[in-house]
Amino acid sequence: MAEEISRIQALRGALSATDRSAYLVEARVIRRIIRERHGVANLVVALPHTQSQVVSGEDVRKFAHPDELGLDSFDFLANECLLICEP
Repeated sequence: MAEEISRIQALRGALSATDRSAYLVEARVIRRIIRERHGVANLVVALPHTQSQVVSGEDVRKFAHPDELGLDSFDFLANECLLICEP
């Protein structure tokens, strides 16, 4: 388990160094944001496009927590964010 966590942290670091607006997140975070953005929060169906999603910084602030993106706060969050599902 510790090895998996360090691998995810390494991936997050590499992604951040490449593009400061891209974030590695759990699949459930992407699904929640899609449901909330489109007003289908209570809908229980398979959602398309859950491997990655471009989302406004405003929506990320509304529907996610900084720690879900590997951040301490949303102070420097970009106007548009690319959310990529963790492997």
